Amino acid sequence: MTTRDVVEEFFGLLAGGDPDKVAEVFADDIDWYVPGSASLPWTGPRTKRSEVADYFRTLGANIGIRRVSGLGRTGMSAGAAPVRA
Repeated sequence: MTTRDVVEEFFGLLAGGDPDKVAEVFADDIDWYVPGSASLPWTGPRTKRSEVADYFRTLGANIGIRRVSGLGRTGMSAGAAPVRA
């Protein structure tokens, strides 16, 4: 499997909207740090696959994805906007 294949699978799973399926492509033990303010609930470290689905649920509850398009010659295009109450 090429790097491109892995990336396309990952973004395809993201677009599918199932955080548990997205988490399945991660290793059991991970070293993943999302930088940002401690006041943002999706920032901080993750060290286990089990934390991945919750991360995407939390992110999805706070950030609305407007568009995700496939990889092309220019790369992936995505947009995000804060969710308004």
